Amino acid sequence: MSSQFAAIGLPVRDQESFGALCDSIFPDAIEDAPPVGARHLLWLDRSGSAVAFHVNQDAGVECVTPFFAPPDGVTRWRVRSSAPRRDPECAHCGGVDCDLLDGGGQMLTKAAVQLVHFAPWEEWLGQPRTWEIEVAGFAAAPGFYPSRAALDEAKPWGEPAEGDAPLPRFADNAFIPSGLFGGETMRERAAALVMGRVERVVRRHVEVTDADFLQVRVATYPGPLDLVASPDDVARQPVAGDFTFAHVWLVGRPVGAPPEERRSLWSLLRGGR
Repeated sequence: MSSQFAAIGLPVRDQESFGALCDSIFPDAIEDAPPVGARHLLWLDRSGSAVAFHVNQDAGVECVTPFFAPPDGVTRWRVRSSAPRRDPECAHCGGVDCDLLDGGGQMLTKAAVQLVHFAPWEEWLGQPRTWEIEVAGFAAAPGFYPSRAALDEAKPWGEPAEGDAPLPRFADNAFIPSGLFGGETMRERAAALVMGRVERVVRRHVEVTDADFLQVRVATYPGPLDLVASPDDVARQPVAGDFTFAHVWLVGRPVGAPPEERRSLWSLLRGGR
């Protein structure tokens, strides 16, 4: 948990500091989606650092989800899906398995993405459709290298075990949806291995914590992807033109407003929502 929040400039050391952080930013969170299953609020800093709070009827916070939503926009992918995917442990941590499409609508690869607000979108995701999603990759200790040769020499993917065949050479813009190979929770399932050339680097600052984080846009196989990471987790500060190798957690939200909450017959008869 600590690395996920540090990746957007919200460093926490333990459960106590995490609770103190939530207490400090929760009053500034606003309603961000229809109250399906809970109230769904979002705290958004001008840096793009964002935290969703899922709050039950007793005003208790059931779940907290980090995101990245800068004023100039986060990367978008065009995707195709046919069903939502619930998380086995949390009603708010669901997401979607989707085909990632090229500009002509052809499938490039697949991935799972955890949604910032799952419940308001769950019914909508129950029908096959093609749509756009904003997506960010939360990277823990990503590696940045001045050339492809330097990356190959470092071998951040490790060496094959004795007796195993040599690993294949990854493409310059490799994208491997590693979480699809056995991930149980959505956090595990929405994992991917990303390689690619760095297109731009932005260092962003969060006033409430007086901490910085990095936004690194990487050219990957399905398209550009914004990675976020703590500068403290990076051995070499990235610059445009570098190559990166990173394990990421994909978090996203559909482009556009969430579907309106369905009103029950009883609420219609009462004249309410």
